[in-house]
Amino acid sequence: MKKSRQIDLTPDELEGLMHRLDAGTLTAEDNEIIKAIIETFLTLNQAVRDKDGKINKLLRMIFGAKTEKADNVLTSESQDEAGTDNTGEKADKPKGHGRNGTSEYTGAEKVFVPHAELKPGDR
Repeated sequence: MKKSRQIDLTPDELEGLMHRLDAGTLTAEDNEIIKAIIETFLTLNQAVRDKDGKINKLLRMIFGAKTEKADNVLTSESQDEAGTDNTGEKADKPKGHGRNGTSEYTGAEKVFVPHAELKPGDR
């Protein structure tokens, strides 16, 4: 789309254009002004669409795509607050949710680094 032209109009000039439009007595200059207004409208409309697309792309990058369905996310009525299913057995915890414990880092070397001003128990 080509770049829209800039036309400076005062409120009185716009009001006169509106009266000529209502009366059906538009001039060649009025036609050029109306064309410029339409081009500006189309440019602004495209900019809003592009901005909306960029915001949606950013949201997908941050939060990921919406692939979860409500049935998979919401708990069913057959499960109670204690995490047991309707048969009375304890429901299994999903794996992979949490931090690794210190026992997972067997090859790590512990290094003590003293702080110059603070000691244990200081506020």
